[in-house]
Amino acid sequence: MTRGYDTFGVGGSGPVDGAVLSAGIDALGVTLTDRGDVSDAQVVASDVAQDVTVRASSSQLVTVSNLRPTVDTYLRRDQGTTSFGTAATMEAKANTAVVNNQRHAYIGWNLGAILGAGFASASGGTALLTVSHNGVGSQSLFFEVYTHTSQPFSDTSTWNANEPPPGTLRQSSSSVSVPAGAASSVSLSIIGAAFRASEWTYLRLLGNTSIGGDTVLFTIVSSEGATSPRLTINSVQV
Repeated sequence: MTRGYDTFGVGGSGPVDGAVLSAGIDALGVTLTDRGDVSDAQVVASDVAQDVTVRASSSQLVTVSNLRPTVDTYLRRDQGTTSFGTAATMEAKANTAVVNNQRHAYIGWNLGAILGAGFASASGGTALLTVSHNGVGSQSLFFEVYTHTSQPFSDTSTWNANEPPPGTLRQSSSSVSVPAGAASSVSLSIIGAAFRASEWTYLRLLGNTSIGGDTVLFTIVSSEGATSPRLTINSVQV
């Protein structure tokens, strides 16, 4: 699913003005004037329709949380001309032994549009996903994190045309443990270098690439589903 965002920026000088904050929420353009006077973890702006929450700290940093993906989809090698951008779930499967059976899921955020031109840096972040699998016991879901200067994939992307999408690899060989049984919430840790001004950040979910786990099929709830992926970006400097 593809979502649109208005520009969101934080900055300015002077006392915190509640009227300015209220006026800025609708456009996701928050003017936070004297961040040193704001208590830690105080919610200064949120927008339910856009699923964005901004928290300010006395260290003059902000945490941006609850970000739904701008776009997400998955690609299947055995259905190389088919797109799955409107599916309620995505799939990831390494299956290195069977060449035509790989499935990769992609989840992207247009940080250039969400954070605005004033974004300078972040200490890191987490992506919260709802995931299940058909394997035995806990299984490792491997993932990579990329950045790109323009939209790297869309709802209509296909394996033949778009695998792999363009971008710069910022984080590789990372994994998260997914328990057996019903779908669970898992948190993927993302390094600060994966958040860059005026660029997209996206996840590439590969499945379990370890020996013996590559046939496990992971199912991930997409932004079309009831428990959409969510992104939190920590210690944002603007």
